[in-house]
Amino acid sequence: MVAMNLRQAALGSAMLVVASLIPDSAFAQRRGDCRGAQATSWQGVMVPEGERGEPMQVTGRVLDSSGEPLAGVHILAYQTDEEGYYSRGGSDEGNARLCAVVRTNQSGEYRLETIRPGSYPTGGVPAHIHFELWGDDIPRQRQDLQFADDETVSDRRKADLTRTSTVRPIARDAEGVWRVERDFRLR
Repeated sequence: MVAMNLRQAALGSAMLVVASLIPDSAFAQRRGDCRGAQATSWQGVMVPEGERGEPMQVTGRVLDSSGEPLAGVHILAYQTDEEGYYSRGGSDEGNARLCAVVRTNQSGEYRLETIRPGSYPTGGVPAHIHFELWGDDIPRQRQDLQFADDETVSDRRKADLTRTSTVRPIARDAEGVWRVERDFRLR
């Protein structure tokens, strides 16, 4: 019994040492703890190094109700991995592994480096990225991004491809990176 407790204590101490060596931002992402993270840039990386999947870049602007760019708006983005899971083997959206928090620049722009998300393993729901946006005097608002080439997106939804619509065109560049633009018009 004493040997077991000593082994458990040694293991626990080793885990604390390893955890202290991981940068806070990387550790937060592994835990899916982006909801408490502070944005430090208008650019963010949603995936840890070595994450499987097809690379994708999401860019856009945040606009006010009259179409003017908004600086300093916080954006929390989160998504599934290539297999359609938010957490390791699970659907725990509240603890999504692939996430980032950014803050728009003076031109209202943001940029996210990620992978193309997978559809839920249960099917029926288009692949998508969730966004939560908020700022000074701007209440939290939730919006999504879906992809026009996804077969599960209805033709009716594909017909509205304005830059602020949920469904957006997506294409690969010469390096094989998926690129998509998604603007947000806040209420």
